[in-house]
Amino acid sequence: MFAVTYNAVKVKFTNIDIFGEFHAVGPGWTFLVVLSSVFFAITCLVLYIMSIYLSNIYEEIKQRPMYIIESVKRF
Repeated sequence: MFAVTYNAVKVKFTNIDIFGEFHAVGPGWTFLVVLSSVFFAITCLVLYIMSIYLSNIYEEIKQRPMYIIESVKRF
């Protein structure tokens, strides 16, 4: 995210990217690149948090018995 944001801002002010190539920038291009990289980073963070949550649930389920006997009737 930081590399993409840095490159977008550098192209905005100098018209040269981090690889040394010239680029003509349209209006609003830098804002869209920075905004999309921020949203991508937030999405990855949310997926990471969800994966931790699901792995904790899985670890808890592994320790449970296969079935629970509620009561035993003897004749």
